Amino acid sequence: IAAGKLPMVRRKFDHFDRAAKTIRRRLDDAGCKLNGVWQAVILCELHASNGNTVKCKAKMDHMDPMTGLVTDLKKVGGSAKPDRKLGNYIVGLGYQIQAAMYPLVVEQWNPAFIGRAAFEWAFAESEFPHAVSRVAPSGSMRALGNAQLQQALDTWEECLRTDRWPGYEGVTRIEATPWMLEDARVDEVTE
Repeated sequence: IAAGKLPMVRRKFDHFDRAAKTIRRRLDDAGCKLNGVWQAVILCELHASNGNTVKCKAKMDHMDPMTGLVTDLKKVGGSAKPDRKLGNYIVGLGYQIQAAMYPLVVEQWNPAFIGRAAFEWAFAESEFPHAVSRVAPSGSMRALGNAQLQQALDTWEECLRTDRWPGYEGVTRIEATPWMLEDARVDEVTE
């Protein structure tokens, strides 16, 4: 541990090693060639709506410096099937904001990619057979991500400028959306 290494039971290591090799092979078979820069970290300056600059750091899983494609690897405990549930998962964790930000960062890093930088997720199932799916944000997902990114930049800029960092108060009731109920086949809702 002092040397920066984590001890692991051999059978667990072997399990994770087999899973990683299987996922890598499946990604290659799906056309997801991860031959670029791993763990790319780029410092950048984006802009709040008021024009003020906001310093940001992007930590990308993988970036191809030849094409400007950012691929973010995601492990899912359930299905990696590219359907509405996966879309809910993406939005639920705010990944659409990442999909909006990373191409901007790549374009700032290399202006030759302006209008050409792209983003996709590579989802991999954590359990055998480790199915994978490549998912790119659609126009509506990009629009959602862009709007939420701008809101986040505006909030971050205001907090930095005013040194006020708002929190959350009280108890809020969280409602299930109609499509969540439909997906779960819930017929009746009671308070």
